[in-house]
Amino acid sequence: MFTVRRWLFAALAPVVVVVVVRWGVGAGLTLLDLGALSALILVIVWWQINGTTSLYDLRLHGRYDESYRAELAGALVRVALAGVILYVSWRNATAAVATALAAALVTAWTADRSRPTAVAGEPVSADAVRAVGRYLLPRLPNAVYFVLQGQFVVWFAAIFGDAVSVANVGALGRLGLVVGAFGALTSVVFVPRLAATTTDRQFTRRFLQFGLITHTERAHAHPMTGPTG
Repeated sequence: MFTVRRWLFAALAPVVVVVVVRWGVGAGLTLLDLGALSALILVIVWWQINGTTSLYDLRLHGRYDESYRAELAGALVRVALAGVILYVSWRNATAAVATALAAALVTAWTADRSRPTAVAGEPVSADAVRAVGRYLLPRLPNAVYFVLQGQFVVWFAAIFGDAVSVANVGALGRLGLVVGAFGALTSVVFVPRLAATTTDRQFTRRFLQFGLITHTERAHAHPMTGPTG
């Protein structure tokens, strides 16, 4: 997984730099600001790759508490720095991105400290890497769409609408936080436990349990979506 992410990082890093530079030139940023912003974004992504890999290792080894603490530490650092930025009125793109870098570093460092030591003499085989690649690459278009669709919605609203349209899109986007909570619950809590199962019977039992929990929580979150009449 780490190798595939590094390949994608190397392939897409130039695209990110071009997009940032084009946006920054239109926004009137200086070359120094553009360079700092581009470098920060690339470093953030790199450390997020490292941090995410360490978190997956912790969860696959059943060390869920350590993984949750690492993510929570990064989130708290980011919130604290955002509060400082607002307090000192240092409101610019570089400062905002710097909070994400601090969060990524803290999460990666905290997770790596608790990460299980790799077994000596057990390198990842080339066949395993190719198998992971064959599984992940068909999912890449969907992942790219998931990352970009929110930004495109705001962009189109700004081009074809007005400030009210952009505000409405932002307000409606808050409803997506409910769905996002279920998505985080699935990826952070359910999937690692499913991946750690060793028998078909255990997998089936956990799958049904998690499906029941998700269905029940959605019903409570949307009490008006049941049958009417």
